[in-house]
Amino acid sequence: MKQRKLAQVGVYPPPVGGISVHIQRLCRALDARGIPVTIYDNTTGEKDRDVKYTGKIETWALRYLFGCREDVIHVHFLRWQVRLLLSLLALRGKRVIFTVHNMRGEEQPLSWIKRLIVKVTSRLAYRFIVVNPEFVDRLAACGVDPEKIVFIPPFIHGQQDEIPISPEVASFLASSDTKLLLANGAVGTYHKGVDLYGIDLIVDLAERLAGMRRDVRIIYCVTHVADPVYYEKLQQQVSERGLTEVFCFLHAPPEYQTLLKRSAVFLRPTNSDSYGISVYEALHSGVPVVASDADIRPPQTVLFADRDLDDFLAKTVSVLDGERALHEQGDPVPDYAEQIIALYGLAERAR
Repeated sequence: MKQRKLAQVGVYPPPVGGISVHIQRLCRALDARGIPVTIYDNTTGEKDRDVKYTGKIETWALRYLFGCREDVIHVHFLRWQVRLLLSLLALRGKRVIFTVHNMRGEEQPLSWIKRLIVKVTSRLAYRFIVVNPEFVDRLAACGVDPEKIVFIPPFIHGQQDEIPISPEVASFLASSDTKLLLANGAVGTYHKGVDLYGIDLIVDLAERLAGMRRDVRIIYCVTHVADPVYYEKLQQQVSERGLTEVFCFLHAPPEYQTLLKRSAVFLRPTNSDSYGISVYEALHSGVPVVASDADIRPPQTVLFADRDLDDFLAKTVSVLDGERALHEQGDPVPDYAEQIIALYGLAERAR
């Protein structure tokens, strides 16, 4: 029995983001099971493992159609043009699986050419994994065969190594009695013309809290900066409002897990979310979460009305005051790596 070879096609961190962290943790789950994997990545940077740099993904995909040596190809890219090209590997007897991490921009009706691309890709693909149950019907409406769609949440337990907090961050936190509010995401990513991650709301929240209590600090962990001008504007607002002792940005801090476990609240004011891995990670670590009601959230989440600063403030204060503590309900977040790996059929005889 010969084990089939596996490829992951997507971004491996850095840059850090929900999709790239998912791929990183999936690869570590494969490592733990002794399953070798080749990673094809179109980004550069200092990775913690060997990856094969693709360059422009569409050009690489065309070459890969003829040079692919793997038997199972798991694709995480969102563009349908890339999905179509890689689905053609099925004509060579390859098992091609796509994970649909979000469906922003997939509003109906689709153009005839895009609908054709979706139908051809669907015909050739082995499975489509969706990370949100609402995507099942939406993907089917786009033309994907419903029998090929499977809902598997993307959360995979990560390494819990706690790196000591840097002296600078320790100084910002001021004392062990300080209540830390943590958030993360990209700066300068927008949805329907509004800051996707709601950083503007968090800055407003910081100003409101600063006028109410002295024991609060807010740290926003920047995964990457997509709009430097907007980032500079936010930093200027923090300075002009006198919030530098209350609010700070940190760029992908290595001590993130330590900060998370030190947090009193995790904030997620996004105006759109496919799954929100950070929310589940916080809950898994026992940290209460205050999040917008823009999408489906786990039942332990304290919800506020999307883009409503007054409600955001009220719900955050209620958690800080212990009125809405995280209720212990066992492990609220299972590890879904095994369900994903089962789809690969790696024990099957190579064709």
